[in-house]
Amino acid sequence: MAIEVNVTDQNVQVSTSGQTVNATVSGGVGPAGATGATGATGATGPAGTTTWAGITDKPATFTPSSHTHGNLTNAGAIGSTSGQIVITSTGGVLTTAATINQSQVAGLEGDIGSLASSSDPTFYGVATFEGDTVTYIEGGSISCGVIYFTQTGLGGIQSQSFPYTNGERTKLSGIATGATANATDAQLRDRSTHTGTQAASTITGLSTVATSGSAADLTGTISAARLPSTTVSAGSYGGASSVGTFTVDSAGRLTAAGSTSIAIAAGAVSGLAASATTDTTNASNITSGTLAAARIGTHTHAAGDITSGTVATARLASSGTASASTFLRGDQSWAAAPVTSVDGSTGDVSVLKSLSYFFDRSTKPASATGSNGVYSWSVPSNAQYVIVDATGPGGGGGSGRRGAAGTVRGGGGGGGSGGRTIYMFPVSELAGNLGLSVSIPAGGAGGASRSTDDTNGAGGTTPGGHTVVSVSATGAVLAHAWNGTGGGGGTTSGGTAGAASWVSTYSGIGGGAGGAATTTGSSPGFGNQGPQGGGGGGGISSADATGAGGPGFNRELTRNVQALPAGGTAGGGNGGNGIAAAPGGSGGGGAGGGSSTTTAAGTGGNGGNYGGGGGGGGASLNGFASGAGGNGGDGCVRITIWY
Repeated sequence: MAIEVNVTDQNVQVSTSGQTVNATVSGGVGPAGATGATGATGATGPAGTTTWAGITDKPATFTPSSHTHGNLTNAGAIGSTSGQIVITSTGGVLTTAATINQSQVAGLEGDIGSLASSSDPTFYGVATFEGDTVTYIEGGSISCGVIYFTQTGLGGIQSQSFPYTNGERTKLSGIATGATANATDAQLRDRSTHTGTQAASTITGLSTVATSGSAADLTGTISAARLPSTTVSAGSYGGASSVGTFTVDSAGRLTAAGSTSIAIAAGAVSGLAASATTDTTNASNITSGTLAAARIGTHTHAAGDITSGTVATARLASSGTASASTFLRGDQSWAAAPVTSVDGSTGDVSVLKSLSYFFDRSTKPASATGSNGVYSWSVPSNAQYVIVDATGPGGGGGSGRRGAAGTVRGGGGGGGSGGRTIYMFPVSELAGNLGLSVSIPAGGAGGASRSTDDTNGAGGTTPGGHTVVSVSATGAVLAHAWNGTGGGGGTTSGGTAGAASWVSTYSGIGGGAGGAATTTGSSPGFGNQGPQGGGGGGGISSADATGAGGPGFNRELTRNVQALPAGGTAGGGNGGNGIAAAPGGSGGGGAGGGSSTTTAAGTGGNGGNYGGGGGGGGASLNGFASGAGGNGGDGCVRITIWY
């Protein structure tokens, strides 16, 4: 027998194959060995390129070797002789020279070379002029109009003057000291700085009037601004009923102006009709003819002036709306006809007025305190009778089942509606305890849609309480409106209907059952003046047939022509919401959602406020969400007092 051992990790396995035993022995990985010696340096690689920044250990500066730039050395020198003139030679190359020619200096006046050949053999210096101004002196100086040059080699001073002519000297000698000192421009223009007079005859260009002073020598016109002012104000004088009056002086100027009324006696005017002299402000003077309506003034009559006939309702000063069911009160307001009570023993008739106060989850009278459906309120002290109308909340609809093809999948059941309780009692029953407590629960939530395969629907929520009105001090219940219950979730046999409320003046109506083998969701019950239940959701049969949701109802609206909420169509249609009633009324039930095998199923409609039950959701095939149930309507309370 041969044994073959293979060590790879910590496990040992031995197997036999014929005469051979194969053993695998594994051990743990041992510690790392010591690092081996550094290998030999490899061959030099091929030459490459890099950036300047990639070169290391390079010097920061580089000293250039000795070199020249034309005649300019690296040290900046041109030749080795000092005091030389730097010029450019042919081609612009810099070079030096001990002297330069006159032609190489720009801007010189005259020929310097000719000075050496003049009659004066001695060269003292050079002066240049621009007009009468000395602009340059070489070898001398200028003082008082005389240029002085230092004679080279003699140590003395030679002068070269520029004398004036005899005529120029005479003119200059007659100028007083300071006569040529310039005054400022402002002083020269200021006439006050000038003295003496000048005859007008010596001035040319003057008009004749400047020397004659006669107005006859003037031509043209004088502007209004140059005329002396008078006491007359600018304006218009005279008009339709007045004439202007004016006063003119001997020079033809207006010195006064005014207006006076036109007053002409009727007797001074001929050709007038008799009516022209009649006082028409006195109606008694008008004895014939017809006046146009536009000539007749308006007049407001006092109420006492009307002694017969009928005054239209629209002419009555009042507030409110006049109708066949209202009357005009003493405070000039239209109000509903009062309630009349008759005392059976005495036959006395009492006329009462009413006020209503409404409460729901978010609304309360201004005289109440609290929030979110929990309130405190007091009956007015002048009330004689109280009517409490309370509506309980509706239950939520159940959601539909989500299941496999070939099985029955039930729609969710519709939620039951809340009940409605109406109770009337005299205030005397409260025995002075006028404070009331009002509690109004929210409607039940609908069952959630199913997103997991082969799952029954979720049942709708039953509200957490009933609508209750009680006496705060004693806890005595005046009105108790029960809630509806939530509809059942869809199963393989359908969804159970939510139960109706009970122990109410108008009991609630139960919801419709969810569809199953018959696929179509059931309608809710139909009955009294209370809220209505929700319709059932559509189901799916074992043959995979889909159905529509059951419709919702509203008892109060059956007497109207308003359409009722329709159930969701088969194939995933959503159920319609229950119809909301006016404050204090009964809400309709929500319709059921339709089932579907190709899309998400339809959701149930919400129950209408107040007290309506939510509709059930439709069933669906695995892979698609089932329909959620609709929410139930909230409860409410209306309290009416008669006083």
